[in-house]
Amino acid sequence: MAGEDRRSVDLAFLHPAIRQSVQTIQRQLHSEGHPFEIFEAFRSPHRQAYLYAQGRTRPGNIVTKAQPWMSYHQYGLAVDFVLKINGQWDWSDSGPSAAAWKRLHEVGRAQNMEPLSWETPHLQMAGLRIGDLHAGHFPPGGDASWAENLESAIAGWSGSPVPPPAPPSVSRPPLAAGAVAEMMTLSDIDRPASAAMASTAPGHFSRIQPFIEKWEGGYTNHPADRGGPTNMGITLETLRAWRHNDALTAEDVKQLSIDEARRIFKARYYDIVRGDDLPLQVAAPVYNAAVLHGPGRSAEFLQNSLIRCGAQVAVDRIIGPDTIRAVGSVDTQRLCKAFLDIEDAYFRSLREFPVFGAGWLNRLNDMRRFVASLSAEPIVVATGATTVPVQSQTQPNLTEIVAKIEELLELFGQKPNLPGAASGQAAQADALSRMSQVVEVLRQLGIVVPPVAPGTTAPASLTPVNAALGTTLGNLLDGRKSAIGIIGSVLTALLGAAAPSAGGAPGAAGGLMSILSTLGVAVPYLQPIMLGLTAWGALGKLDKWRVGVPAPQASRPG
Repeated sequence: MAGEDRRSVDLAFLHPAIRQSVQTIQRQLHSEGHPFEIFEAFRSPHRQAYLYAQGRTRPGNIVTKAQPWMSYHQYGLAVDFVLKINGQWDWSDSGPSAAAWKRLHEVGRAQNMEPLSWETPHLQMAGLRIGDLHAGHFPPGGDASWAENLESAIAGWSGSPVPPPAPPSVSRPPLAAGAVAEMMTLSDIDRPASAAMASTAPGHFSRIQPFIEKWEGGYTNHPADRGGPTNMGITLETLRAWRHNDALTAEDVKQLSIDEARRIFKARYYDIVRGDDLPLQVAAPVYNAAVLHGPGRSAEFLQNSLIRCGAQVAVDRIIGPDTIRAVGSVDTQRLCKAFLDIEDAYFRSLREFPVFGAGWLNRLNDMRRFVASLSAEPIVVATGATTVPVQSQTQPNLTEIVAKIEELLELFGQKPNLPGAASGQAAQADALSRMSQVVEVLRQLGIVVPPVAPGTTAPASLTPVNAALGTTLGNLLDGRKSAIGIIGSVLTALLGAAAPSAGGAPGAAGGLMSILSTLGVAVPYLQPIMLGLTAWGALGKLDKWRVGVPAPQASRPG
């Protein structure tokens, strides 16, 4: 079957007016034990013509009454749900299955989706008329992924009946009067965008996309990569689905333009995981994971991360309103850490980890640093013609510090979990991943750990630290510098949190000061001692530590 006749289940091509309703319907049915799956969403006019011919000019039974452009499917305003039992599509709507199909229609109506009496699987947006749609009167709120897909279908149709006009959001306005006869000059082409134009660019996507492009690189076709031919992160399978053309080859992937690649990233990954509805620090790892593993798995990572943070949310692999609300109810930094830890564990579970593990962990470590840099940026809110920086979160209280101590203990209790076939490069990346997590936890406690630039080594002047306490003590404490440094850091943070406030009232952990004083502990002398342990532990590790980040790998983890 030609590519333009392919069946599509891509929700990005549905109109936003029903996209969320479709996800809600599927989630509700699954919760009730009805295994309905989306069989078809957008349907091209070519596929509609192909189906309409069946039983008329082509062998088979009649399966549709609608000619091209006479079905809501062509406008991204209808879906077909079908039962999928034991991996097989089940169209039977009588007998034991009758109640399930009835329930499909009930749930659909509750979401403003109406069924057709002669096509049981079909649900379409209620309250519309096909004649209005064919005349170009579309529901408001159409986004770029829906509009561009519809425009592409319109541009590629030359049959009968004539197609509708293109959606207004992608229709090009006419040139100004008198401009048609003018010669375009280089200055017209090269003129930079105005500040007003730049300010209308999607903030989150444009902020995160450079990270994606940095790691996706150019064209690859590694034999161990399940993605096959890939260019800028776009696989051959993805490009075929995007262009509705199964005849595309690796050469088409090679010729992919950066502009089209970005449109694909935006429509098929970023918009599906609702990047603009998430905090920037959360949107970055969620979008990155969607590119690497698919939007469904990224949504699953996010929902499991929310559960780790104490939120109540269903793991349905769809980022809907409930998930968005849950994201707003938990600590952003803790959520990001949980998400990246889950992704780290997933990487290590893949059979390709011995081959691509180093590259995957390097990208993961880079995402940790990227999220940390986003967290460090001031949050700004608009107030009329001015912007006001919002003060960052206050110092952690005792409960938060105890939680961070538990994280540190967990990290120090971890053992490398690399398969026997893993290279030394992967082992180094594993160690770097663990150290990055330690640094991030310390940063959240307010302890600044200077970064070591990738590809550099620790200063040679720090090497004598190992022998600073003499041979006897040095041998006695050898291998324990990290633990001592961490203990010093944590106790320093605890004492800082325990200090009285400026007004004389006890701090969040004020009880700790009283307890220590009661025991006869000279509290004022503890902080310098703890700071000394922190510094000695950190310096002791630097004379061993060497950081090197190998070049990114192009594989797609799946």
